[in-house]
Amino acid sequence: IIRLWNAKSQREVRTYSGSKDEVTQICFSPDGRFLASGGKDKYVSIWSVNRNNALVFLYSFRGGLDWLALTPDKQYLSTTNALNYLMENQDKSSFKKGIDPGIFALQSNNFNKELPRDSEGPNITWTQRPPAISETDSIAVTFKVYSNSKINDDFTVLLNQKRLPCTLNYQFECQCAFRLKEGKNHFAVSLSNANGMSQPFDAIIEYSPRVQSYALLFVGAQYQDSLIWPAKPQLEASAKNLRLLLEKQYGYSVDLVLNPTRKMLLDKLRDYKQRSFGSNDHLLLLFAGYGINDEGIGYMVLNDTKGNLGDGGMNTYLRYRTFIDDQVAKINCKHQLLLMDVPYAPTSLEGDAIDQPQPPRVKLAPDINIAETLIVKPFGLFISGGYQDSKAVADNALLLPIFTSALEQLARKKIPAVDFKSLTSAIADLGIAPAFRSGLFRRHESAADYLFLPQATKK
Repeated sequence: IIRLWNAKSQREVRTYSGSKDEVTQICFSPDGRFLASGGKDKYVSIWSVNRNNALVFLYSFRGGLDWLALTPDKQYLSTTNALNYLMENQDKSSFKKGIDPGIFALQSNNFNKELPRDSEGPNITWTQRPPAISETDSIAVTFKVYSNSKINDDFTVLLNQKRLPCTLNYQFECQCAFRLKEGKNHFAVSLSNANGMSQPFDAIIEYSPRVQSYALLFVGAQYQDSLIWPAKPQLEASAKNLRLLLEKQYGYSVDLVLNPTRKMLLDKLRDYKQRSFGSNDHLLLLFAGYGINDEGIGYMVLNDTKGNLGDGGMNTYLRYRTFIDDQVAKINCKHQLLLMDVPYAPTSLEGDAIDQPQPPRVKLAPDINIAETLIVKPFGLFISGGYQDSKAVADNALLLPIFTSALEQLARKKIPAVDFKSLTSAIADLGIAPAFRSGLFRRHESAADYLFLPQATKK
């Protein structure tokens, strides 16, 4: 029995009887005129809210789990089982009991046509279909199995002929999450029931990793306290050369911030910490300018830095470790390369000296597997100047032009990708003293890498 109550008066308005067993599910039509119920008697009933007798009974399978719903456009939806039972066993005059036949328009496109006939094996349909081409390696798909008889214990999901640990839930739905290899991937599902095997159900998914590259360049070429910190026009020219190279050769989106104040630098980094980066995106960060050392602690000199540390201007400097740990390392981009073209950077970034060329990695062969390189946990690599004297930066920005020259040389070789080891090797090959240093500034996997991908490779 279904009882309808008035919520305001808290009184029973009407009862609906006729179900032979417990009612487990009910729903109202969007206009509130009709009520649908389903229960353990495997019947679905449609009631007019103002009448006590059911207008239509539909047979339902699996304890009332397969039943109906009334859509906002007043089309009647039913499982194939219920529809077949209605068409074969119900008196068509049921539709004349004071109800608009249009509400129950039995058109083929209003019904689930996926359930197989009794003599057929299971049928499988997509609920969430995979894309034909994916730019990310992680994929989730959902599909549903329809069967008129018990499913056998041979449910199998394969990706590239390897079995995935996927199972069917109580509604015969399956959600699978998996990782793709670069290139074409074959996803397939099979199972059977007492009537035979399911029809072929598979998909080809091509993984072509999208790599979007960004660069955030902070360059101090002019300072408000010019008596202590003279202008460095050559540093600005070097930064613009790097921006041009990154944009034209490697397809970078470059954000060049010239002569940043402390507030400008922190505001820009805050913006980048709030950005959403893709799992394959790369971010190159550069800070080039003056730096000082106080008892083994390195500090950045910014456009509005005032005086020396002992002159009460401490709050106008920025400590290297604050810049790295509190700002750069908290940008949510998995692949980062940090360039520190400032004196005393080794006080905060130790690493290994870049002093001799290294042979290129095998992955730089024409059949480079970019996807394998990108499947790593978050990491950060750095290259820093090895000099310990602010005068060196005043006379010439050392790391920035050498880094740019090394990247230009590698671009001319037309290799499909430039990795971190090849980059540091090219820097060492230039034979410039003092030695630069390279290493890691955040947790990573041993296979972590940073790639410069020429425009042709990205396409």
